[in-house]
Amino acid sequence: MKNVIELPLHQYCRFFKLCDAASREYEILEIGPILRRPKEGHYDRIVEIHCDVSEAQILLDAARRLYPAAVSAIEIGSGAGPSRSPPGVVTPAGAL
Repeated sequence: MKNVIELPLHQYCRFFKLCDAASREYEILEIGPILRRPKEGHYDRIVEIHCDVSEAQILLDAARRLYPAAVSAIEIGSGAGPSRSPPGVVTPAGAL
């Protein structure tokens, strides 16, 4: 099943820089598009990462090792509903 992980851009950049370019987490992270979403009169920039459950687990494990500040943003099995989830929540791609 495909999931969507949304990371705030600042967390994504810090996490991505700490990953080894030859690692699987680097490959997963590098294809995420940067999106702008309106929020309270300004835009939030987030990176949307489409991945399966095993890839999400790879990202979670890497975040625990390399950038613990991103761990809370990579929540597997959060039970999010059909509406857009807050940044950092993993949701099934079909629920969006």
